[in-house]
Amino acid sequence: MKRLASIFILIALASCSSVEEELKQTEALQSKLSQADEVFQKWDFEQMMTRKRQIEERIDSVSSYYKNNGLIMDMKVGLIMGDFKNSGKAYNKVKEELGYSKSQLENMATDLKAGTMEKETVKGYLTEEKEAVDAIYAQVFKMDTIFTRSDKGYSKFAPKVDSLMATFSAPEH
Repeated sequence: MKRLASIFILIALASCSSVEEELKQTEALQSKLSQADEVFQKWDFEQMMTRKRQIEERIDSVSSYYKNNGLIMDMKVGLIMGDFKNSGKAYNKVKEELGYSKSQLENMATDLKAGTMEKETVKGYLTEEKEAVDAIYAQVFKMDTIFTRSDKGYSKFAPKVDSLMATFSAPEH
C-alpha cells in the first residue's frame, strides 16, 4: 500500500512540475502582452483620427490642385500622409487581437491551475499563443514607430501644406 501511495505522490508531483512550466510560459506571454498593451494604451487614438481626417482633407485638396494643374506631389509628404491614412485600420485590428489574446491566456492559466487540460493540448495552445503574442508585440511597436513618425511628419508638413493651400486660393496679381 505504501508503494502505491508513493507512486501516486510521484505522479502528482510530476504533473505539478509540468503544469508549473506551462504556467510560467503563460505568465511570460501575459507579461509580453502587457508590455505591448502599455505602448498601445498611450496613443491618443481620437487625436490621431482627427489628424487623419484633416490630412485626408488636405490630401484631397492638394491632390486636386496638383492634378488640375499637371503637377506632382512631393513623395515625402505623400508617404507620411499615407502612413496616417493606414494607421486607423491597423489600430482597430491590434486592439481586437490584444483583447482576444489576453482572454485566451487568462483562460489557459485558469485551466492549467484547475488541471483540466492535457499536456499535449497545452503545448499546442502555448505554441499558437506565443505566435499570436509575438505578432501583436511586433505590430504594436511597428505602429508606435509609424504613429511617432507620422506625428512628427504632421507637425513638420502641416504648416507647409497649409501654406501651399493658401497659395491656391490667393488672388492672382
